[in-house]
Amino acid sequence: MKTAGLLNLAIAVLWLFLADRPSLERFVLGWLTGFALIAVFSHLLGAQRYVRLILALVRLFFVLCKEVTLSSLAVLTLAWSRRAARPKSAFFTYDARHLSATETMLLAHFITLTPGTVTVDFLGDDFHTLRIHILDSQDVEQSKKSISDTLEKAILGVTRI
Repeated sequence: MKTAGLLNLAIAVLWLFLADRPSLERFVLGWLTGFALIAVFSHLLGAQRYVRLILALVRLFFVLCKEVTLSSLAVLTLAWSRRAARPKSAFFTYDARHLSATETMLLAHFITLTPGTVTVDFLGDDFHTLRIHILDSQDVEQSKKSISDTLEKAILGVTRI
């Protein structure tokens, strides 16, 4: 995987040097071109894991952007609605014992990044139970399922390749 990453970087730098005017845009274009070449020839280069990792990182980025956008819209809707005086906020625990310490930390940070939710504390001696506050939730179990199906799944896609 390191070899594929270095090859991708070398292609990007070569692309940059061949450009008439070096710029960040040309470097990114060179990196994308290198990644496309590596993806096409991944079986020959033994770079399948590298390609899966990059695609999983891109997926994680888009999932996080989607969740932040949807949460922002939900908080905005709540602030402008008549229910703003009485949101159904709740504290709940989220069991993350099946995650590594790094995965748990990433999940806690991503939960806190989404508006309307915050990871308040790590409970227990193993630090794998999260205490989460949600601003407005009609169903706590649905909120847990949403965290599991979106953020946790995207994190595991990156960390467990």
